[in-house]
Amino acid sequence: MNPNHAADTYLASAVETAPPVKILRMLYEGAIRFLIKAKSCETASREQVEWIRRSEDIITELRITLDHTANPKVAASLDGLYGFCLEELGDAVIQRDPQRIDGAQDVLMTLLEAWKQVQIEGAEA
Repeated sequence: MNPNHAADTYLASAVETAPPVKILRMLYEGAIRFLIKAKSCETASREQVEWIRRSEDIITELRITLDHTANPKVAASLDGLYGFCLEELGDAVIQRDPQRIDGAQDVLMTLLEAWKQVQIEGAEA
């Protein structure tokens, strides 16, 4: 068996069977990892823009999957935070200002910590 295929199969299985909070954490971690990579690239380079776009894709997915009926206030708050992140990242690309990445990364890191806390509290219940 090809080791890469085995790893891909394991990862797919892990994601498919993961609880929703863990999947959220994985998405935040991925978006943050992509922003860290973007900041390590030359400003406005094709590589930096690609890492930013990958993070934007995750944030957009998080945004469009919000359930505004379950808890409208929380969903509206998250929607606003995701919108802020997308705006900051868009400005980072358009204005060639990598400092704008930090604002989005800070928001995502704060949300990640909050979801980690939710998962811990859920495990203790």
